[in-house]
Amino acid sequence: MEVQDIKVNSFELGDFQLASGECLRQAKLEYVTLGRLSSQKDNVIVYPTHFGGTHQSNVEFVRASKALDETKYFIVIPNMFGNGVSTSPSNAHLTQRNESFPLVSLIDNVVAQKKLVETFWGIGSIRMVYGWSMGGMQAYHWSTQFPEMVKSFACCCSSAKTSPINHLFLDGLKDILNLEQSLNASSDYVLKMFAKNYVAWAYSPAFLSGARYRSLGFSTLSDLIESWVVDHRHWSTYDLLAMLRTWMHGDISSVYNSGDSVSSVLAKISVPCLLISSFSDRYFSSEASMDEASHLQNCQLEILQSDSGHMAGSPSWAGAERNQIDAKLFDFLNSEKNYEHRLS
Repeated sequence: MEVQDIKVNSFELGDFQLASGECLRQAKLEYVTLGRLSSQKDNVIVYPTHFGGTHQSNVEFVRASKALDETKYFIVIPNMFGNGVSTSPSNAHLTQRNESFPLVSLIDNVVAQKKLVETFWGIGSIRMVYGWSMGGMQAYHWSTQFPEMVKSFACCCSSAKTSPINHLFLDGLKDILNLEQSLNASSDYVLKMFAKNYVAWAYSPAFLSGARYRSLGFSTLSDLIESWVVDHRHWSTYDLLAMLRTWMHGDISSVYNSGDSVSSVLAKISVPCLLISSFSDRYFSSEASMDEASHLQNCQLEILQSDSGHMAGSPSWAGAERNQIDAKLFDFLNSEKNYEHRLS
């Protein structure tokens, strides 16, 4: 079955209470599943989507993966709010359409995902939550919000909290997207600016100066940038802005009234976790991953010696890093230490 032919299912949440106190009216969580749920309901992997991604790119990774084996696991891929598939500014209730869309946090996303797996399948245990970038941030939030359910989690090119440099990068993208409204700029002009800035951050200096984009089939840097323009042309500007807001507010410590620091929250996580970082990632840095790993009780840190920047971890990436990530996930899922924790 082709990726585009996979059935997309809808979970109706009704008027969904958000962490901010606002309500997302007539909310829907759109998702796909791969594989079959075991009779013990102990083979569940939750694989959330990332910024600018839908279930399709995650399905592509699963189909090429040895670790996320459809014959062994029941894989649930929920679309993040704001991505144009689940409830987003472009398809929300008329009173919350476009600029009226409320802030939806990463916490809101994982709460909705928990409701999904509990309501439809009566699942009380998650074998692993895995994600790249914002998907990895959701995996982190799963581990802190529902530690009794999550048996392990893995984050690729991600973080527990949006760092200052990451926030600055996102704030710049937000300002560019807002030009369409504030200056009545053409959408193509705005998208070109958006793509130029994103490409400069998403790849490493070595990748760009060494013209490694040629290995992706692009003759020039301009061709690479144009591909990003084309890739984002079908997106609603308001959807992109909604996902940016969610990303900018990412922080696993934000729900704790005690004022706990991120490091103290990390120190409370006892389940096995795998952090995969790209050495050349400019906004989810390997240094930040090393710091997070030092606070986690049961963490395996793997740093990819890659010059592909943040894109090294993308589920759509065609480089050698994809197989490296898959191998690390396979070893993590099948490690004796992780297995013992799963049975306890």
